[in-house]
Amino acid sequence: MPGSGISWPGSCVLTGRTHAGAQSLTEVIQRTRAYQDAGADAICLVGVKDFAHLESIAEGLQVPLMLVTYGNPRLQDDARLAELGVRIVVNGHAAYFAAIKATYDSLREQRGTLMSLLCGPLHNNCTTGTGYLDADGVACIRGCSVGRLRNDSG
Repeated sequence: MPGSGISWPGSCVLTGRTHAGAQSLTEVIQRTRAYQDAGADAICLVGVKDFAHLESIAEGLQVPLMLVTYGNPRLQDDARLAELGVRIVVNGHAAYFAAIKATYDSLREQRGTLMSLLCGPLHNNCTTGTGYLDADGVACIRGCSVGRLRNDSG
């Protein structure tokens, strides 16, 4: 089987990478074979659609495969992946995207809380949660029915 018994004597591994979803099957097969023939230690595949697609690509490869699946439900059989020479499966950037979304949601919530504090004491009609302080007072924007208001000191 591809990848079985392979060990790397040095600390450097050369991995060829190709996007199987952005090229024709013929191009992907040609590219992966060229990587193997050039001495790549492994091949990383992104964009594999399903097992039939992977089987076509993996046929004849002797190097280990790394698969970036982005959670593709059609590629979730670990035993079958191993039979096809897949040694590493990466679910893409899901953790990174989740962290970015959590940061965005947190900042959006904080902004809404701050705008409620700025607009709320002056009038009850600013329900958008979007506003800002300027030199003259509070100016509520994006749909506030009151518009620009002066603060208590002015």
